[in-house]
Amino acid sequence: IGGGPAGLSIAQIAELPGAKDIVLSDPSPMAQKVIREFRYTVIDPSERELSCSTAELLGDRNFAAVFDSVGSAESMTTALGLLEESGTYVNLAVHSVNISLDAAALGSERTLTTSSNAFYRDLASVFELLNARTINVAPLITHRLPLEDYERAFELLLQSPKGAFKI
Repeated sequence: IGGGPAGLSIAQIAELPGAKDIVLSDPSPMAQKVIREFRYTVIDPSERELSCSTAELLGDRNFAAVFDSVGSAESMTTALGLLEESGTYVNLAVHSVNISLDAAALGSERTLTTSSNAFYRDLASVFELLNARTINVAPLITHRLPLEDYERAFELLLQSPKGAFKI
């Protein structure tokens, strides 16, 4: 849930051990365009409920893992409904929000965890993946601007809908 740079990087890393049926959701037309460059399935959650869209893709199956880079109460509730038995929900965007959830969503040995901070020990692995071009970040950079145009860069990133993905 969330197809920004974090979500796209996670999708690429998930492919390494063999993840299939990778689906990203993001309402931003810019993010959707970049996601499609990676040939992942993209769902616009502002047009359709994520659970309805994934049911069309997966039938009666659910996801083994859901990574949430939005971190809202709504995204968490949606994610838990998409998990298969023994599935794992990873919240990458921990916010101070009150959540209300059906305790049954945790049944069947589902796991909830957070991972909002990187550890220094992980950096070497990330740099290896980037240097080997195992993780492709080139499509994420949609604009290149000189440093003196920093105000324009922020305008592009802050406008709605976003005018840039990564600068």
